[in-house]
Amino acid sequence: RVDTYNIKLVADDKDDMYLYYGNNKLMAGSTPDDWYYSNQPIRSLQHINTGKYLNNIDNKWSLLESSMELYINID
Repeated sequence: RVDTYNIKLVADDKDDMYLYYGNNKLMAGSTPDDWYYSNQPIRSLQHINTGKYLNNIDNKWSLLESSMELYINID
């Protein structure tokens, strides 16, 4: 899938860590999950394994059934 990505977390003082979903919560670890990026009709990231969308509500990241606009750029 062309629009599938792994989300690498930026921390210069740590080994490479990626966003994944496990034990019913978002976590960081060495094994990444696949995420689908779409910019139509809004910019969103969908977790491939669960079909849920990454959302940020009140500065808290979570996976939900519906998507909200994410202010991200994919390069």
